Amino acid sequence: MPEATLPAGTRPAPLAAVVLAGIRVVTPSGVHPGPLRISRGIVDGGAPRPGDHVVRLEGHLVFPGLLNAHDHLPLNAFPEVPDLGTFGNAADWIDALRPVLESIPFRAARAIDPEVRTRHGALKNLLAGVTTVAHHDPWLDPMGGADFPVRVLSPYGWCHSPRLAGRYGPGLEESHAMTPAGARWFIHLAEGTDGEARGEVTLLDRRGLLGPETVAVHGVGFNEKDVARFLAAGSSLVWCPSSNLKILGKTLDPGPFARAGRLALGTDSRLSGSRDLLDELRAARDASELPAAALLGLVTTNAGEVLGLRGAGALEPGSPADLVVLRDPGGDPCEAILGTRRADLRAVVTDGVPRVADTDLLTWFSAAGAAPRPARLDGAAKLVDERLFPAEAAALEPGLTLS
Repeated sequence: MPEATLPAGTRPAPLAAVVLAGIRVVTPSGVHPGPLRISRGIVDGGAPRPGDHVVRLEGHLVFPGLLNAHDHLPLNAFPEVPDLGTFGNAADWIDALRPVLESIPFRAARAIDPEVRTRHGALKNLLAGVTTVAHHDPWLDPMGGADFPVRVLSPYGWCHSPRLAGRYGPGLEESHAMTPAGARWFIHLAEGTDGEARGEVTLLDRRGLLGPETVAVHGVGFNEKDVARFLAAGSSLVWCPSSNLKILGKTLDPGPFARAGRLALGTDSRLSGSRDLLDELRAARDASELPAAALLGLVTTNAGEVLGLRGAGALEPGSPADLVVLRDPGGDPCEAILGTRRADLRAVVTDGVPRVADTDLLTWFSAAGAAPRPARLDGAAKLVDERLFPAEAAALEPGLTLS
């Protein structure tokens, strides 16, 4: 399968190498004892060296930074959408949503600068342990900046959906042809249960648009033959169960895609999806029989394969030091991430630098060259790297207050 390169971090390098001691590192393939050494934003083995800053984290688990395989970053700052009922096709839900978007609260949100809303969408993800996002909309320049909170998959190609192709965004063949070699091409596909949605895999196949570069989102309308044809073409799927259940009243069986290693998890935006990827993990657990390790894979290593990213979703020597720290509650370590909420995360780290962490980890901020600012997240005292938390964007996030 073609692979893209993990977006390079352009943020300033940490001031000192940091060693996380007393931890256990949890990946879908197993649990490994620490320590974990981080140098210049890269995982660099384990043993401390003279001059390293040691962070004592006995009784803690370290997970790879989470990957959100589907979001519309500027669409997370809107008020909660009222219940519109369920539909046979997501395009009909979009039509029903249009009058809601003209109401005063939604018009006020739409008036906010899209770049500010995009930064807010990134903060939504970072606060929940997400360090890389696949964005399903046009690229905006701030997404590649040193002060953007998360990595955004790049390059990529995208088409909204077969019905809306050319009405919103580029057309089917046009968008596919514009996708850079080796990059993924994203499309909402079979997001419904009606005849139109059920025919969309055949439509793409006849037009030569199924292949290893194709990443479909949703797939609720797939039948058994569609699944076999889709997987035989080397294509992958992003599953968004919360959005499916809200719009369509049902979701798919993720088993065949997961067994093939072609499945990742996405939140969609808050217009239809969950609050964040931690909530989406719980929704995926409730909507499937996938074991905890497989669910963790949908937001780490398997997601990296689906998105075509080298080094994503793992914590191996040479990989970016993007990680999440939480207290070990005992039991299956993979279950720990499924049961946690964002305020419970001890630290969210990108490029080896804590971006959100509990206040007792202040010295880690200093060693890493971060700029700590006090904050409260869902009632819990936190420190955030203020360079990634501009006040205008942070003010859009419910539950977050900068001091």
